[in-house]
Amino acid sequence: MKRGIETGLHSGGAILSLFAEADLDDLHNATLEVLERGGVLVEDDEAIDLYADAGCWVDRETHMVRIPPDPVARALLSARRSFVLAGRDPAHDVMVEVGRVTVCPFAEGFMVNDLETGKYRSSVLQDVIDIARISDALEDIDINVCGVTARDVPEAVAELRQLEMMLHHTAKPWMMPMTSKVMAEFGIAMGAAVAGGHDKLRERPLFTYSACPVGLMHLTASATEVNIACARSGVPYACVSMGMAGASSPVTLAGTLVVQNAELLSSLVLHQKVEPGAPFYFGSSTCGFETRRAAAAVGTTECGLIQAGTALMGNYYNIPSWTGGYQTDSKACDCQTGHEKTLTGLLAMLAGASTICGPGMLETGVTFDVAQLVADAEIVAMTKHVRRGIPVNDRTTFVDEIISVGAGNEFLSSKSTLKGARSLSQTKLIDRQVREAWEAAGSPDYYEQAKKEARRILAEHEIEPLPADVAQEVRAIVEGAEVH
Repeated sequence: MKRGIETGLHSGGAILSLFAEADLDDLHNATLEVLERGGVLVEDDEAIDLYADAGCWVDRETHMVRIPPDPVARALLSARRSFVLAGRDPAHDVMVEVGRVTVCPFAEGFMVNDLETGKYRSSVLQDVIDIARISDALEDIDINVCGVTARDVPEAVAELRQLEMMLHHTAKPWMMPMTSKVMAEFGIAMGAAVAGGHDKLRERPLFTYSACPVGLMHLTASATEVNIACARSGVPYACVSMGMAGASSPVTLAGTLVVQNAELLSSLVLHQKVEPGAPFYFGSSTCGFETRRAAAAVGTTECGLIQAGTALMGNYYNIPSWTGGYQTDSKACDCQTGHEKTLTGLLAMLAGASTICGPGMLETGVTFDVAQLVADAEIVAMTKHVRRGIPVNDRTTFVDEIISVGAGNEFLSSKSTLKGARSLSQTKLIDRQVREAWEAAGSPDYYEQAKKEARRILAEHEIEPLPADVAQEVRAIVEGAEVH
């Protein structure tokens, strides 16, 4: 139930400091000014009605909604600081809360590096299954995902086929993007079938839906429909802003955070108007824009800072945050990949993001690689260890033992060293042998070791199957959607 890493070192769970308290106030006040004077573009009429009922100014002809400070304040007061994401196996329950960090793989690519052939190809439904099963087995992956789009099934029902596979192939809670009200409601019905009814699903939600604003402060009909469906059902909603600093948002990181805040807080106002206290993620997949190459970039320092800034803003608002991390723009599993993943993951980890999304990603989110996912899990474990910090107390400063051992002696033979070694960070795939031992073992490569481990998991890891009657009910819902 308490899966995740927490510390009490700093307010809000952050160890990294990017802002003074006054800076956070300034970002919030700038956001309020943008929402009240500028507003957001809202496509859906039902959402516009709800904004009007919340006390916002609406123009039904232009679909512009301007939001004064009071509805924002009410939404922030009713938003929850924590909620449970339930595993199909309760041993995998995750407490999502401000100050506790969890990690999930990247979602959602559409190309993969084939584990067996190495071929770069379109993702298929079997890849959804393989990613789910490997993520289910990895100890440092707390929340599972639908990692890729199944491009071998009809697009109209692809989301539900993917959701069905997730219900079958992981005992952990999970997240997936959702693109329409109809598909969201079919999916919620499938979750209710597994949970034991809609009330049970509300009490123990098995998954999170995400949706994204587009452009500049533009809430599409699909984003608000999924938002509303989640609020009504009790399924947590991750509103994930996807700006590009210098393209769809200002080139300055502070300006981009203001735009992102406007998108997220306007979505929160809608969400909390539908159901006060419904679980909400303050999310970001915002990145920089490489003007020299006309391309998005997620492995940069700027992207890492934006994600850390998002986590700190979530902490400021006392709302769980969903950020990117362990991301890369590299097309190969190489030095660039390791560098960018460590940089972006560590920044989000130290900022105290509630959930960090990114392991397994290559090529700016285009490609998923299951061996890279396994390799990334070790990076995750190491950054989690960093977050725990250096405990300083009477039991760790060793004053009496230092004096007892005495100058000129050693601690290698000490019982405390043998006992304490168990608490040191451990790696399974990263090589730390002397050269002779490494050569004797066949000079193993990190990525090749990760591929072997991925194959082992796929061959050996088992998940408790759904009861036959539940699986049949889920299948019937999917078949009903196919003829809808």
